[in-house]
Amino acid sequence: MERARLPRLARPAGPDRAYLVTVVDDRARAVVLRSSSGAGRPPRRSICSLCVTTHTGGVALLVAPLAGPAGRQGNSVGAYVCSDLACSLYVRGLRETGTRIHESLTQEQRIDRLRDNLTGFLAKVAVGEAK
Repeated sequence: MERARLPRLARPAGPDRAYLVTVVDDRARAVVLRSSSGAGRPPRRSICSLCVTTHTGGVALLVAPLAGPAGRQGNSVGAYVCSDLACSLYVRGLRETGTRIHESLTQEQRIDRLRDNLTGFLAKVAVGEAK
């Protein structure tokens, strides 16, 4: 029996692009993100606004156009996010950043917080549709 082939991921159009895909309310949601130009800045300790993981030089400002007419006019919303978009690995302890801030939250609570923060970011992107 032949093994099923997995679909290939599309490569971003440029090194400053990323795609964020998740499921919210049983529907797939996708956002194209653009990295702000932070070249030449020395790395400093930052916290991801989605998974609340600390990094030295591993967090970038990623912006997404608002949905609908507002996005077509150039309006966007941004968040400081893990540069490698590995938030789900960090909250599950499958990837480390070196220094970890001790939290009293359980792993399940950290996962729920990540979902809530991601849903909140996607809601900000969708605000453009309502205008």
